[in-house]
Amino acid sequence: MAIQKDALSIKWYLDDRKIRSEQDSAFSKAPLKITLYHRKTGARKHIHANEFFTRGEWDSISQINTSAPPNDATKKQIQRKANLDATISRVRSFNSPDIQSLSQFMQLLTGPVLSNSLGPAYLFQIFDAFTQTKNNPSTRVWYESARKKFYEFTMVHIKGKDPSKFLVADLNKRYIDSFKYWYQDQDKNNSRDAAYSYLRGLRGALNWAMRPKTNNKPKYIKRSQNIFYTDKIVIPEAKRRAEKLTLSEFEFKLFLSVEALSKEEERAKDLQLFMFLFDGIRIGDVMRLERSEIEVRDGITYLNFNPKKTDQYNKDARVEITPQLQHIMDRWPGDDKYVFDILSQDMNEETISRKIKSKTSTINRNLKKLSDRCGLERRISTYSARYSMNHYLLSKGYATKGQLSAMMVNSPKVSEGYFSAREEKFGIQRKLGNILEPEDDEKIKKQKSGSNP
Repeated sequence: MAIQKDALSIKWYLDDRKIRSEQDSAFSKAPLKITLYHRKTGARKHIHANEFFTRGEWDSISQINTSAPPNDATKKQIQRKANLDATISRVRSFNSPDIQSLSQFMQLLTGPVLSNSLGPAYLFQIFDAFTQTKNNPSTRVWYESARKKFYEFTMVHIKGKDPSKFLVADLNKRYIDSFKYWYQDQDKNNSRDAAYSYLRGLRGALNWAMRPKTNNKPKYIKRSQNIFYTDKIVIPEAKRRAEKLTLSEFEFKLFLSVEALSKEEERAKDLQLFMFLFDGIRIGDVMRLERSEIEVRDGITYLNFNPKKTDQYNKDARVEITPQLQHIMDRWPGDDKYVFDILSQDMNEETISRKIKSKTSTINRNLKKLSDRCGLERRISTYSARYSMNHYLLSKGYATKGQLSAMMVNSPKVSEGYFSAREEKFGIQRKLGNILEPEDDEKIKKQKSGSNP
């Protein structure tokens, strides 16, 4: 009697088609996917594995045998491969000769859809449904990342059982407390504040699921099923990011004085200054700036754009292009569409989001190198320009607190009466250029002489 083959062929592959032509493709991450091929019908389906690798990372990790890992494999690589093996094993466990179609297989794989009743609800189906309500791509990516962390932890928490069948009713205080310690143990750079941030995301998903029907959304769970509501669990607020990342006037000038030793360090330094002079614009908005948004009116050249995070307000943010800003723009010119040379006009939104995330990480790494070299003890990132600009205007007396909220270009309050005229806002913005005045040269030289080379 012939042995029947399983109905499906199931394989991994790294979907790097969109980044192969990029100049720095070796450093760009691509999504890992699972391809399902039905041998009888010829139907094919691709499942996103919620994992991203560079080609080099994937070539290394895919070859690891977790039962007998090579000596040069790191603990993190082995653990990551073990998680991937567990995922593919679970997918393959539903394969059999009796599968008649891909839709039948997917129903077995994902389980029953969310129920409109108030009965038991599956945690990760609720998390997925909640994530789909987020319109902003970067917000969706964050919730997808949070979902992946909870999925990995749940697999450990229930000792290898199927996390997709984990019920909201199974959540308890022990699960919440254990997640915090588990998350910190995964990587030395993982902080307790980041764990709290993910728990706030979980709380948001459960609060959304227990709300009554609105806009055709059913109420998925009762209040009694929401552990955060019933046990009144309080998630400590993280130390405000602004306090940790704000540079004083002297610290920012010290940072600007350090010599860049590579092209990427030069870019990071220039873009940090650009964000400061551009009213604290976010790094993602810097990369998205388009040439079509440049306008000239009454002798003033400015950029008129909608910040990505608050584009739902449809509020234009107008910022004057000062000579200092124009100099930076000329140093890193983009193509016919974009102001800077990071994005290209042939990219779709998904590629743009991934590129911004990857490039932001590169910039942050180089900012850290620069700050270490000039002796800054404070942590620095792309957010530092935003918060430091705010502090600088207030400490110098250039703007009031009310005007500060309107200077931040992401705010929908721009042009709502904080300034007597747009020229007043531009005048305050021009004063940001005073940060380049060399009034603290001697003090900076003294600080640099005592810093690490």
